[in-house]
Amino acid sequence: MISFRRQSRRHHRQKASIFAGVQAALRTPRALVTLVIGLMLAGAAFAHATAQNGIALTAFRPLGTNFYAWRTEQRVRDVTYIRREGQIAGARFVREGRAVLAGQPLAPRALRTVGWGFAAQGDTARARAAMLGSDRISRRDPLTQDWLFRDNAQRGDVAATLDMLNILLRTEPALRNDLLVRMAGVLPLPAARAAIRPLITADNPWLEDLISVASIRSPRVAPLAQLVIEQRRMPDSPQLRQSYARMVDRLVTEREFALLARVYPLLPGADRSTTASLSLTPVQFDGGYAPLTWGLAAESDWGAARVPVSGAPTQTALEFFAQPTTRGVTASKLLLLGAGPPQQMRWRVLERSEAPGAEAYWQLTCLDSADAPRITRTVNLFGLPTTRGGTLDLPAGCRIVRVDMVVAGGNGRDHATLLVGDISLSTTARGAVGVGAPRTATGVGAARVAADVGAPRAGSDRPN
Repeated sequence: MISFRRQSRRHHRQKASIFAGVQAALRTPRALVTLVIGLMLAGAAFAHATAQNGIALTAFRPLGTNFYAWRTEQRVRDVTYIRREGQIAGARFVREGRAVLAGQPLAPRALRTVGWGFAAQGDTARARAAMLGSDRISRRDPLTQDWLFRDNAQRGDVAATLDMLNILLRTEPALRNDLLVRMAGVLPLPAARAAIRPLITADNPWLEDLISVASIRSPRVAPLAQLVIEQRRMPDSPQLRQSYARMVDRLVTEREFALLARVYPLLPGADRSTTASLSLTPVQFDGGYAPLTWGLAAESDWGAARVPVSGAPTQTALEFFAQPTTRGVTASKLLLLGAGPPQQMRWRVLERSEAPGAEAYWQLTCLDSADAPRITRTVNLFGLPTTRGGTLDLPAGCRIVRVDMVVAGGNGRDHATLLVGDISLSTTARGAVGVGAPRTATGVGAARVAADVGAPRAGSDRPN
């Protein structure tokens, strides 16, 4: 107990001694100045720490950008501008942006804030100068790029507009879908296509998406095809091939046959020889894009398959089938024929099933006519002897021909099947008619008259 009291008295004497020393020191000017400076440095250190951590303490704003979290303040200004673009206080934005620039002359967001302020005041020239200054410092600020994009679009500067779009597409993935729709929307403009062409490279991160959007969402696909024609050599990838296939299909649907004939040979994986041939070589199935290659249906009720010929494994035939009481197009192919002598389709029935009421016939549709496509059909191939060859003249003077195999399953118990080989085109004298003597019919369609589509002349296909 005595020891504890002694320690307590000793501790009080030490504290009194320390306070007495401090009081004595503060009586001198040097000590007072040292204390004030220490307190100021402590406050500055605290302000700097809060600024670096993004804590905006209003009391430290007069200390400048190193001691006040202007980045946090900037985010508030960004949100204010986006929500109330037409109602912001322009003078305040200019003043606050300049306050940041006083301490950070190369702050792109601060320059953008100044630009917003001038724009709100109606001074577009000074706003543009501030935005261009921000763009020169950094091209990764999406709000700067968006302002410049809209400014260039309003001034009709297509090349500069697309340059801004390119930057936004690379830096702001969240905006990609909307921006790609905008870019696809300007493809009809020759100047826009010229500006996009240098960006068509295999390492462009948004090219696949652009071609996809243009092939799906554009009102017309012709501008995309024109871009491919002008570029002449397009990148290749599985996703791009899907987009090219959609483009080809839409060109057919939209009756852009002349454009199709020009663009098709330029597509990766396309073989020009498929446009004017009916042979069953592998390239006619895998060498391009339907319907300029053979398209075989794979429905549950009808369809077709490529099969080897029995006893001749190097040759290929097409096997068609249809379930009872069903009818459908089991195979189809489009021909783009250039100027030349009359053409004739040839084939040979190799096998067929005994199916009561079954039907199968080739149907040739001339798509040149705008109002009444000419349709030519053969007789029922189920009524022909097997191994018997057949011929059918292509419609006279027709350059665009769609070839269909239509099969009906009849009214029996089992599905109807038909095996056809030796399918080809050949040059023939007009008027020669084989066992596939045609029946003609007319249909109604909406197509423009297609002149010489520029496709290769159809010579003779070598049967498989």
